[in-house]
Amino acid sequence: MDLLTQRAVVTLGYHPNLATLGAVLVLLSAVAFLSNSHGAWKHLPPGPRGIPLLGNVSQLLGDKWLTFTALKEKYGPIVHLTAAGQHIIVLNNLKVASDLMDRKSSVTSHRPQNIVVGIMTGNLLITFLNPGDVWHRMRRASQEGLRSSSVPLYYPALYREAVSLSVKMLSDPSKMEWYGHIQGAVAGGAIRMIYGRSSEEDVSTLNEYVKRLTMSATSPAAHLVDVLPWLNVFPAWMSPWKKMAQRAFETDSGTFKKLFRETERRGMDTPSMVNTLTKNAKSLGLAEEEEYWLAGAVFTGSQTIIDVLSWWLMAMLLYPETQQRAHDEIDHVIAKGRLPTFEDCKKMPYMQAMVKEVIRWRPIDPLGLPHTTSEDIWYEGFFIPKGSMLVPNVWAINRDPDTFGPDAHHFNPARHLDDTTGNMKPSPADTKEEGHVSFGFGRRICVGRHFANKMLLINMVLLAWATKIDAERGPDGRPIGLDVDGCVDEGVTVRPVPFPCNITPRFPGALSMLHQGLAELRLHE
Repeated sequence: MDLLTQRAVVTLGYHPNLATLGAVLVLLSAVAFLSNSHGAWKHLPPGPRGIPLLGNVSQLLGDKWLTFTALKEKYGPIVHLTAAGQHIIVLNNLKVASDLMDRKSSVTSHRPQNIVVGIMTGNLLITFLNPGDVWHRMRRASQEGLRSSSVPLYYPALYREAVSLSVKMLSDPSKMEWYGHIQGAVAGGAIRMIYGRSSEEDVSTLNEYVKRLTMSATSPAAHLVDVLPWLNVFPAWMSPWKKMAQRAFETDSGTFKKLFRETERRGMDTPSMVNTLTKNAKSLGLAEEEEYWLAGAVFTGSQTIIDVLSWWLMAMLLYPETQQRAHDEIDHVIAKGRLPTFEDCKKMPYMQAMVKEVIRWRPIDPLGLPHTTSEDIWYEGFFIPKGSMLVPNVWAINRDPDTFGPDAHHFNPARHLDDTTGNMKPSPADTKEEGHVSFGFGRRICVGRHFANKMLLINMVLLAWATKIDAERGPDGRPIGLDVDGCVDEGVTVRPVPFPCNITPRFPGALSMLHQGLAELRLHE
């Protein structure tokens, strides 16, 4: 998924040292005031009045998606905010977001400045690249490796790790360890898809890369250079953040090169994204480092799948009737005595709808990944200046009753099905048949969405086939440890606050069948 490192953007999380920035912010405020009171600037979209120097800092703290959703009720679907002189345009409904980020994508596809991430990634992480030769080459190559018709090549890798996840969930049914099991299985599946094989060492190394990228790039000290770009002129020995970023780039480049070359040496027998890139190297025109980093960037998206599965687990506890309907559909399709397969999934519209619904209901990136305008825009009488950040309020769009019905705040997979036939029905216009907007907009829409959907589907089907997921209950019979409205902000994504649950075999012999299936898969590796 291309939702990879969204929280690493400076955008809505400015944390500058106010003592250092005071004079600069005074100047920015003066310039902004003089500019905004004349000509086209009088036609900025409506929004709350900011405070001197800091702008709308009070609206940019905490769960911003909830704040922005409340602002929609007062100011409408398009809201203007500022932060230290930066214009921020919040898009609160599907029409506005699609008009600006899909239909005007030629001028709304740039990214906000992020000097720290640029150094950490050698300006080779496609998520943060602005349109240009390198971005176009990497985008075309990623589409080649992750297009819908290519995903079946990776089914064996995804299936092996999905079976492994179900084994771990039942073999170690600790009420609080399920997140670690999901994390290991999803990371392992992504590595197998990219490099053709996986090991615990690879999983650990690449998870450290993701953690380092997000934690470092979202630290307050790192943000300062993005507010004051002239700080970048100082050498690394005078700038600890720059030394850290350069060291990270060297470490991660070495890791990606090693994994890439090892895959090449093993040959083309095992389908992998690396083999696809190698096979088409000449036509794709990628430089060596571009190849390494494109493969590494795909792994970065695995965190989003981990967190979607975490929200799905919570949904199974909150909406047990949906779990029962999933069980009924699986039992109708699967003959006793065998594990479900990808082929079986084609006959399970409710499970397919469940994938769409969990991504819609609890978007793991509730504010999307911001775009930046590359020129001035006039939209429905409003002026949007060049360099403005466009922030899609994915949370509000995905839960808009006008689009998804009066129960849009509830988890209900059936909303994606035809009431008469029980099959998938067309998704709302401008959702690209996804049933939500969590995969982004325009030229920046997630290239890996087909891969993500299939990985989520096979994991959900196998878990629903093998297990019963129940809430841990207190003496009063009520579920305990469920913070339904809370979340853990990981810098990249948001996931549920950890909660206990009981995961047990759904029928006798489920675990032994999984063990046998996993042993057979290992024989063919």
